[in-house]
Amino acid sequence: MLILEDLWNGAIVPSERNYAADSEYSQIRRRMIEQGKKLRSRLSAEENAVFEQFSQEQTNLVRIAEQDAFAEGVRFGVKFILDALEIPAFV
Repeated sequence: MLILEDLWNGAIVPSERNYAADSEYSQIRRRMIEQGKKLRSRLSAEENAVFEQFSQEQTNLVRIAEQDAFAEGVRFGVKFILDALEIPAFV
């Protein structure tokens, strides 16, 4: 099957990745969750709402940055292959 078919059919989901439980990513994520719980327990309802809104906006920024990095990586890969095959890129 072609990679484009895998992407179309959902067999490949570039935005999803599994990290090992003992990976640096997972360790940092666990610490952030615990810190968030501690912070939320000290905030008023109004402050929690502001913090939640801030967290959502931060998540949105990360999502946009990851999408952009993915697209740039694909573009780089295509240009790399074209260069290796000595085919001029159009963009």
